Amino acid sequence: MIATKISIRQNLELGMAWLWIKSSFATFREKPINFLFFGLSYVLFAFIPIIGIMLTVLVSMRIYFNSSLIQQQQNIGLELNLVSLLRQRNIFSYLLFYMGIYFIILSSFSQLVNSYYGISEITPEILVANPQLLFILFSLSVAQAIFLGVTPLIICFNPQIRLWSALKINWCLLWQNLAVLILALFLLFAIILIPLYLVLNLLLLVNNGVLLGFGLMVLIILLLVSLVITNIFTYQVYQSGLHFSSWQTK
Repeated sequence: MIATKISIRQNLELGMAWLWIKSSFATFREKPINFLFFGLSYVLFAFIPIIGIMLTVLVSMRIYFNSSLIQQQQNIGLELNLVSLLRQRNIFSYLLFYMGIYFIILSSFSQLVNSYYGISEITPEILVANPQLLFILFSLSVAQAIFLGVTPLIICFNPQIRLWSALKINWCLLWQNLAVLILALFLLFAIILIPLYLVLNLLLLVNNGVLLGFGLMVLIILLLVSLVITNIFTYQVYQSGLHFSSWQTK
């Protein structure tokens, strides 16, 4: 049996933040069609009630694995192979934990909206009409992403690591390299959100049907690229922020 010890790389230089982002786009450029397919699968699964939430997590894990294969200069296909991921017991444990966190956040958001805004049912139309609700929901999603961080990657690539241990490693990585991670997230969000904001504003000014359709297609592609790049970025943080040492045990 092979045992693995995971340690935190401390005192990462601030320049690592930009390297993570460049590496993420470089990985995406290796197989853009494949990654866009994974991003589209993620979005489509997100519309499926309850089970779709778990499927989106598994799609993210597939993006992690494919990012690793590309880094090893191996070819990747379009297969999702989500069932194969569930063969790892710790992945199933993580899915249950993720679902718990997801519903806690959703319940808290619904309670907040009901208490302060008097809205009992949240619909897309209400979110669009109340931008402050979108900001709150986005903030909660970011908080969840930071809380979990590279935990799913630790789980994916290290089947022997239990969930609680993976969470502790993630929090230690976050705490010991806080400045680099904050800078990296700031740069990532700026690169992602600025093009989305510009395209969205241009769409509001377009009256031509053909141009509007083209603009919507560009917006959808940008959204899918943003989704994929975010997942690849998380893999880059995992790969550079942690050190792995393995040895043979009896």
